[in-house]
Amino acid sequence: MEFNAQLSAENGRRLAAIRTAYDPLTGEGASGERVAVARGGKILYLPAAVTAASSYDPSMSDNALDTLRFRHDFEYWAARCTRIHDKYTRRNVPFVLNRPQRRVVAELERMRVSDEPIRLIVLKARQWGCSTLVAAYMLWIQMIQMIHRHNWNSVICAHTRDTSLTVRLTTEMLLASYPDEYLDDDERACLKPLAGMSGTRYIPGRGAAVTVTSSYGTNSVRGLDVTMAHLTEVAFWRQGKASGPEDTMRAVTSGITTEPYTLIVLESTAHGENNYFHNEWKRTVEGQSDKAWVFVPWYENEAYMRPVTDPETFVAGMDGYEEWLWREHGCCLEQICWYRCRRREYGDRRHLQSEYPTTPEEAFTEAFNGVFSAADADNLRLDCRLPVTTGEVVMKGRIAEVKESAEGGTLIWSHPRPDTAPNDYICTVDIGGRTDDADYSVITVMDRHFDHRGIRHPEVVATWRGHIDMDILAGKAVAMARYYSNALLVIESNSLESDAAEAGPYILKTIGRSYQNMYRRVARDSMGAADSRPGFHTNRRTKGAMISNLVARVRDGEYIERDERVITEYLNYQRLPGTGYGAKEGCHDDMLMTRAMALFVDLDAPQPSRAKVDELLKLQIR
Repeated sequence: MEFNAQLSAENGRRLAAIRTAYDPLTGEGASGERVAVARGGKILYLPAAVTAASSYDPSMSDNALDTLRFRHDFEYWAARCTRIHDKYTRRNVPFVLNRPQRRVVAELERMRVSDEPIRLIVLKARQWGCSTLVAAYMLWIQMIQMIHRHNWNSVICAHTRDTSLTVRLTTEMLLASYPDEYLDDDERACLKPLAGMSGTRYIPGRGAAVTVTSSYGTNSVRGLDVTMAHLTEVAFWRQGKASGPEDTMRAVTSGITTEPYTLIVLESTAHGENNYFHNEWKRTVEGQSDKAWVFVPWYENEAYMRPVTDPETFVAGMDGYEEWLWREHGCCLEQICWYRCRRREYGDRRHLQSEYPTTPEEAFTEAFNGVFSAADADNLRLDCRLPVTTGEVVMKGRIAEVKESAEGGTLIWSHPRPDTAPNDYICTVDIGGRTDDADYSVITVMDRHFDHRGIRHPEVVATWRGHIDMDILAGKAVAMARYYSNALLVIESNSLESDAAEAGPYILKTIGRSYQNMYRRVARDSMGAADSRPGFHTNRRTKGAMISNLVARVRDGEYIERDERVITEYLNYQRLPGTGYGAKEGCHDDMLMTRAMALFVDLDAPQPSRAKVDELLKLQIR
């Protein structure tokens, strides 16, 4: 990247978007549908529900308007009636929501105003006040929304009791600043002990109790009349020998009905993969749970910025990851500067990613025995981009052509160059399964062109990824290879050769008969005789050599990647006990393996002469 007038203007636009005016007292910039109303010489942006209420009157008193507005405008109520401790100024200040808090509230309010039970899971970066927000939102329901309903009780459950008590202290602080004029009795707003229940406090005059528990002691809340549950740092909940987070969830929430204003919020920073929180997050994102979801990346926190004193030098020094933050996530230079400074505090950037994630995938990252350097993998992002064509490559007679479709599984970054020879392209195939929970099948086409220095610099030009029957996959691979100038077709043959039904060997032989430019390896039978067999066989020897070559190519920038999906596979690829390699549990390496095969075969595959090209082309049309 180069700093110029255009980049400077774009950075200014992004800064302006971050600093969009927000005033919860007037309602400017607040969430939800708003109606502009002139009042007292200024414009108020009132929730549409306020102006639609039967009790609304443009000439009503300020106090009456406040009472009505409190019922429909959480952000206004929070700023007028509560105070929090600001960690930057060290003072108690009105609770004015920040950007991530406003986004979470918008989702909570969407469910509330639709009379849906409020169910939400929040995957978060650190230090933007998610627990404070949820505590305040539940208190708002108890203090305002439920004024004519009793026993709207809440429970706070964290990984430890001390953390639960800290959240309850937040509720006590919110109540301590509550204005007397908005209370309908003579008692001050507070939490009072409830006789015989050490973990429970109640709010006088509201018929609402607040109970604390932890993942270590949820039996104490079984049977309680609870309508709201704040479940915090769920990823860190205890996993015991006889019980785990699932049991904690049942104990805390099983009595909560599905009527409006009931609430269950799970919120946590991530703590690795394949634990309860990670599985519940995946289930929710896939639409299989009763919850809505919100992911909060680090850059949504407007506090995470640092001034850039020399933009030209700063931009010139940006690495691949930082350019990705600018290009794909719309970060301004000041945010990227904050991230760069923060990154210096961590020895392993994966620790930073789990605490301050850019994507949900990063959030669940954990430090492990990774094969690829995170910096090397990120540098590949510099060349990743959106495909020029999406669709499928199909055969029409003897000619392969592209059928464009937004739903197609083939992504194409470059179409075949003119006057290319068969071995100028390598088409590699990694065979997976046909079901959604199986490994993916992947077809990758790599252009073996030379760069301006006359050095071969392979470039990914097309990828197909999905679940499909083996014979259909084989036909698709042949079509892709034919489309790219009758490319050298390299099929990972382990799955085909080990197929118990012998369909695999049949498929290999069928392809070999119809497609001549197919990679063949030399194998020896039990008598030691050499035999040429179609397909690339991955074993301990070849896999070690493939991965070593891939690591070197990635490190030295000796191939061009276009598909950003494979970056995640590089970052989740690990050394296994012994001498093996593989993806972390729950992750994939299918795209990675097609790159490894292509770049390994590229070492020895010759660039054919013109005579050889003519010979191969004649074979193709027999």
